[in-house]
Amino acid sequence: MHYYKYGYYEGRKCCDRNNLFNIGGYCKLNIKNKIKLFLYRFVPCDIKANIAVVVHLYYMESWGEIRTYLRYIDKFNCDFYFTYCLNSCNEKILNSVRREYPNAIVKGYENKGFDVGPFVDILSIIDLKKI
Repeated sequence: MHYYKYGYYEGRKCCDRNNLFNIGGYCKLNIKNKIKLFLYRFVPCDIKANIAVVVHLYYMESWGEIRTYLRYIDKFNCDFYFTYCLNSCNEKILNSVRREYPNAIVKGYENKGFDVGPFVDILSIIDLKKI
């Protein structure tokens, strides 16, 4: 998702998505349809998938857009984990996250480690047997 919103327009290279998904015209789809295509192509609708979703809210103001994308996976059995930088904390947005996903784990971290630290820490919390 991030690549198609930012990297593509910055001229960054990526793998050939047409070969990856084995369909023509993938790069011409808008971001919402790409998410739908990925989910419906790789996660069969007739099974109950156990999915851990880790979202790092570095830019808190992007919550509205991220929430839109997360709604595409509501039909699946997901555990949500939200991380954010303590120095860019916005309580109004965090309250919205907690209200929208009351069973989610929401944790703040210091801004260091190129966002890898929060992800690694969250991995230690996730029950991998469940996924």
